[in-house]
Amino acid sequence: MSSIAQIREQIDELSYAERVELSEWLQLTTPVEEEEDQAYLDEILALAEKRSEELRAGKVIGIPWEEVKRQLDATQPT
Repeated sequence: MSSIAQIREQIDELSYAERVELSEWLQLTTPVEEEEDQAYLDEILALAEKRSEELRAGKVIGIPWEEVKRQLDATQPT
C-alpha cells in the first residue's frame, strides 16, 4: 500500500472537525507555484480585507463563532 493510501485511511478515521483542521493546515502550508494561484489568493485576501472593513465600519453585523459553529454542526451528518 502506498503512503498516500495509508494517509487516506487515517484521514477516513478523523472527525469532521479534525478534517477541517487538516484541510486548513494543508492550505496554509502548500506553496503557491503558479501566478494564477497567487492572483486568486490576492483576490481572496482583498475580499477578506474589504469585508473586515465593512464589519469595523458597522455596515454589516457579524455572527458570533459559536452561532456559526452551532449551525454548521447541525448540518453535518453524524
